[in-house]
Amino acid sequence: MVPTISRSTRITHVSATKIDNIYESTNLIRINKLDDTLSGILSVDMSDHLPIFIYMASKIKRKSKQLIFKCRKLDGSVFQNIKTFLCVTDWSFRNNIGLKESYEKFINVIHEYTDIYAPLKTIHIPPKCIIREPWMTKAY
Repeated sequence: MVPTISRSTRITHVSATKIDNIYESTNLIRINKLDDTLSGILSVDMSDHLPIFIYMASKIKRKSKQLIFKCRKLDGSVFQNIKTFLCVTDWSFRNNIGLKESYEKFINVIHEYTDIYAPLKTIHIPPKCIIREPWMTKAY
């Protein structure tokens, strides 16, 4: 571990102390091949400690396979249409069957109206648009 801050971060009228720091792993730098690392102290008088920062530029690995998933467009009009059809649906069948069957029929009706008013759409995201873990570092 290597400290990245080399100046005092707590300054008073009688002393200056290097008390705040950010440590970086030399392994992390070597493994991720960081091209640019910049750290420093911000000259902002918010408290008796000056804020510190670090910027680490690296090459973000992208996935090589496209991402495919299904989704529905659900908005207020879709919910209103489903609600309208649920209100006019004949629910009298529930009087003649058991609780489990009644629940299953209810869920089937919900699925049927959802498929009509909010059909599943397949979304394809090309590999060049997929960023792998942009804010996370691997655990070593």
